[in-house]
Amino acid sequence: MNIDNILKLTQKVMCDNSLYSQREYFYIPHKKIAMSIIKELTNMSYEAIGKEFKKSWFAIYKDCKDVRDQHKTLFNKVLERVRNKYES
Repeated sequence: MNIDNILKLTQKVMCDNSLYSQREYFYIPHKKIAMSIIKELTNMSYEAIGKEFKKSWFAIYKDCKDVRDQHKTLFNKVLERVRNKYES
């Protein structure tokens, strides 16, 4: 699974109407969710992900930590759906 495929799947999942009911959906930048999902699925280093997004490793680390800590419910729903779409 490469980064481009994960980004496309994440975009498709984020367009699902059922996620709109989550209050946090509109408060968190979707790019942060995508970076967190990339980290979770590929197990790439923060530095490698940072190079792809032209950000420092610490910025990627902080974004991923924020998503997992503050938006856990939404992140888990999106992650589960991305995994399901990738496997099918």
